[in-house]
Amino acid sequence: MTDTVLLRSTSVLAALALGAAACTGSGSDDAGADAAGETRTFEGDHGEVEIPAVPQRVVALSYAAQPAVELGGDVVGVHTDDNWDEKIHPDDVDTMTGLEQVGATDEINFEAVANLEPDLIVVAWPADGWENVPLDDLGEIAPTATIGLGDPDSWKEVEAQVADAVGVSDTYEDVEAEYDTRVAELGEEYAPVLEETDFAFVRSSEGTPGAGAGQVLQEFGPAWNTSIATEVGLDFIGEQNEASHQAWAAYHPLEEIDQLSGADVILTEARPDGEVPGPTADLLDQDVFESLPAAQDDQVHPLSWSDATTHKSALLTLDSLDEVLDRIDP
Repeated sequence: MTDTVLLRSTSVLAALALGAAACTGSGSDDAGADAAGETRTFEGDHGEVEIPAVPQRVVALSYAAQPAVELGGDVVGVHTDDNWDEKIHPDDVDTMTGLEQVGATDEINFEAVANLEPDLIVVAWPADGWENVPLDDLGEIAPTATIGLGDPDSWKEVEAQVADAVGVSDTYEDVEAEYDTRVAELGEEYAPVLEETDFAFVRSSEGTPGAGAGQVLQEFGPAWNTSIATEVGLDFIGEQNEASHQAWAAYHPLEEIDQLSGADVILTEARPDGEVPGPTADLLDQDVFESLPAAQDDQVHPLSWSDATTHKSALLTLDSLDEVLDRIDP
């Protein structure tokens, strides 16, 4: 997931005062109280912080929210997102949407956070953008664990650290093992196809920071939409160009889309139901795109869950990829 969540507030102390008198919390039994009193040291992006040994009431923000919920952590609040139903594993949509959402994507409501009486706040955020996160203010409410996101394919390390902080590492290891097994199976099953096929991944650049209007975004290597498929063994063509500030992407004006002519198969983004989002669907309908060899050979395929950032959701990526590879002749 690639959302930018800016956490802001002007009333942290007031929120703390209100939160102290609010809910009693879900871990109010004696065993939970005893566990909640124990702490351990967590090594985060901003050094060591003492966190509960067994967190009972977690507020998970930005890239920490999805793994914390999918792995079964004791989460009581997340940042607000109107599209959770398209971003989180279908099994967890009801859980996620039933949680307190503590602010829109450009604002966190500190009063709402404090009212939840969290014993831990976990924030996963791009490592080069921490200046946008008021960590000191969050730390006034509860111990705050920070986890930095590097390149898009660092989602695995992020999820592992979130699992550690939230206390669900055993669940993480189980789903990680399931994912690794499935990756190996697909790589072996489709080895003849993978050895003979050059792939490309493209989507509309609309909504991408820094992109020009009407450009085509090509991804490869550790990019958001290709890192999982790359693990299976797909070879994506492409290299960074002058229009891109990311080593795993290139931006092309529509008239230069012939750069994709070397691809035998083109993959593109799709919603969980398989529908291609409007701007990208418009791109695929362009005559210049339909003239590409892959399009002429009916080898343009939507790939649902291509940008998954948890192992549980990435298993859905692998299911979708299995369907695509099954339609390609070696």
